[in-house]
Amino acid sequence: VPEKPLIDAISTKLLRDAPANLPEVTESQVMRHYINLSTKNHHVDRDFYPLGSCTMKYNPKINDVLATLPGFTNIHPNQPAEKVQGALNIMFEMEKML
Repeated sequence: VPEKPLIDAISTKLLRDAPANLPEVTESQVMRHYINLSTKNHHVDRDFYPLGSCTMKYNPKINDVLATLPGFTNIHPNQPAEKVQGALNIMFEMEKML
């Protein structure tokens, strides 16, 4: 598939005529806003919640740590299979264990 600029893939009907009217805020203001929003959500790291167990499964924090290792996060879907054999082996072994 030949590459083409992203802007060519967007219909001109969908493009703005003028810049979006967005608030001018600092990075720390944005961080405070989203951290404040995150405290309004109930999650397993914040408290115990006996209902909704089908959607709030316990996922050990070690899973998150392992999933963010560079060997996993730097894998690209189009990477040659011979370059990701280690990650594929881990996934295969984990699948067998589950």
